[in-house]
Amino acid sequence: MTVETRALAGHVTRIASDAGSAFSDDISLLACWVEQGLIFIVFRSNLMWDARRALGIVYDPANQARNIDVEELAFEIYEYDMVEPHLYTTAFSTEHDAIHWRVVGSSEMPARFERLLTRAATEESTEEHLRRLAAASIAGTTVLSGPSFTGSDAQPGRNSTEHGSFSPLPEAGLKTRFSYVASAVDASVDGTPVSLRPFPFSTGTDSVSVPLTVSGDGCHAGRANTGGTFVVGYRSGCSFEQKYDVARREGAAGLVITSDERLTDARWQSPRIDLTEIPVLVCDEPESIRLLVNGRALSVSFHGQVNSSPM
Repeated sequence: MTVETRALAGHVTRIASDAGSAFSDDISLLACWVEQGLIFIVFRSNLMWDARRALGIVYDPANQARNIDVEELAFEIYEYDMVEPHLYTTAFSTEHDAIHWRVVGSSEMPARFERLLTRAATEESTEEHLRRLAAASIAGTTVLSGPSFTGSDAQPGRNSTEHGSFSPLPEAGLKTRFSYVASAVDASVDGTPVSLRPFPFSTGTDSVSVPLTVSGDGCHAGRANTGGTFVVGYRSGCSFEQKYDVARREGAAGLVITSDERLTDARWQSPRIDLTEIPVLVCDEPESIRLLVNGRALSVSFHGQVNSSPM
C-alpha cells in the first residue's frame, strides 16, 4: 500500500492539535514536518517522567504495508506512538533542550535518519531548520506545525509501561496505570500444536475442542454462524476493535486474528483498562494459520490479568 505522506502528516497534525482530543491535556504538539519522504513529529508528553523533555518520532510511510485508511493510520500514530509511552534513547545533543528521538517500528536509528536529525538535535536548532525549510519551498518538503517551540506549559509527569493505558482518578487529577500480563499460550487444532499469542488485554480461557468458524475479515455480522465458536478472521478490512465487537455480539466463544505479516505491535485503537469479554488471540505463523483455517476445533489455554497502580 502506498501512503500519501503529506496527507498522513496533515491528519496527524490535525488530530494532535485538537483541543477536544481525549489526550489534549497529556500531549503538546511542537512540530510536524515532511522531509525526504519521512514524517518527523516533535512533542511533549505529561505521561512521561520528565514532561519538559521534547520527544521526537520518525515515521517512514514506505514501511506501511497494511491496507488502512490514512486517517485511521494517523490516529494510530497519535494514540500509540505519541500518547502511549515509549523509550526515547537517541539524542544528538547534550544541550538542555535536546530532543530525544526514536524510529517507529525499529529499535535502531538508520544512518540516513541520523544525518537528518543532527539538524533537529535541539528545540532551537529545529526551529531554525523548519524556518529554513518553509522559506526554501523544497519539493517534497512540507512544514505542517511549528516552527515555534515557545510557550509550552507542560507539567512534570510520570513514566509508564508498554501495553499500558491511563485513566483519571478522582483524587486531585491523579492517574492510574493499567498494565496487561499474560501467561504463555498452550493451543492446538485437532490435536496439532499451533502458535498463538494473546492480544493485549485479552481475557484468558481454558477451552477444549471448541469449533472453529472462518469468517473472512470478520468485519461484518451475519456472514457465518459464529455463535459458540472460535472465529478466525484475517487482518485488514477494519480495525481490531470492530472484529472484536462483531465476534462478541454474535456470541462467539473467542476470536483469532491471523496475519501474513509479523504482528510485532498489535494494539487496541482506543486503549483499554479492563479485560475483553471473550478471548482475543493473534496468529502470524503460516503453518498455524493453515491449520486454523482448515481445522475443525481449537483447544487453547492461557491466563491474562490487568494490574493497576497509581501514577
